[in-house]
Amino acid sequence: MASDIDPKDLLKSADGVTPPVSFTRGNRPGRLLVSMEMSEGALDMLGELASATGQKVEDVIGKAFLLYKAAVDAHKEGKSVGVAPTSDVLETEFVGL
Repeated sequence: MASDIDPKDLLKSADGVTPPVSFTRGNRPGRLLVSMEMSEGALDMLGELASATGQKVEDVIGKAFLLYKAAVDAHKEGKSVGVAPTSDVLETEFVGL
């Protein structure tokens, strides 16, 4: 996988000035359309993650959103978030990824 990509380069507009993420009203009430401009490496990584897990790209993005939310919530509670060598040392285990 392309894990050597700098996070700053994942979402970046071509001109480096325009925001790489834009929001517009969706076709249904209460919905927004989100457009993202990303590097080819980021798109490749997203595809590799989806392929490796047998999921669709939109599922990977949705799960990343939920995982980030859980990490932020844990941090607010003074907890650490990371990777452990075994599951028996985890307080919370993320399943279904």
